[in-house]
Amino acid sequence: MTRVIYLDSYSGNLRASDSGISLLPLTPAIASCAVNLSPIHRDPFDRIIIATAIEYQARLASIDGFFCQYSQLATLLMI
Repeated sequence: MTRVIYLDSYSGNLRASDSGISLLPLTPAIASCAVNLSPIHRDPFDRIIIATAIEYQARLASIDGFFCQYSQLATLLMI
């Protein structure tokens, strides 16, 4: 089943509830994890994505070649 996040064009708000997807907050633990990751990936936003997957033990789908170099994502990365 494909899930979609809708963008309300009037207000610019995401309506994740329509898609069954939960939006996860950026927590201090995620920020700390992102800062302390190995410097394999230098993009700060990708580091936040990686840290979020690690902190929530969430499956992560990405074609970014750097992601698979993080051992912490070994069981989480869907490639």
